[in-house]
Amino acid sequence: MTCWPTFSPRSTRPDEAHRLNLQAIQLDPTQLAYRMNAVNILTEQAKYEDAVNVLRAALKVSKSSSQQQMIQGRLTQIQQIVDARKGQEAAGVVTVQVQSMPRRTHDR
Repeated sequence: MTCWPTFSPRSTRPDEAHRLNLQAIQLDPTQLAYRMNAVNILTEQAKYEDAVNVLRAALKVSKSSSQQQMIQGRLTQIQQIVDARKGQEAAGVVTVQVQSMPRRTHDR
């Protein structure tokens, strides 16, 4: 069994992280962790439809009811995000996404 690294959704290069994660999924399509990591990356990029498609594919390869519950829970979360954003857009609320900056250390 090959072990592939997972990538942070807050990566400075999310497209590369997603590409590498897709390679991991292709090599081991039954590894749910790779699919969930892809969902995290896509959600961070506000690619909700793509994230939902990955989750639906994950349901097909899930091996237990607990995995299915986790996936269903994530589907629900993403739907809530989409609904909230639609509500904000309808109300004219503007959201700004800010990336955190690395902490600076000071010599004392």
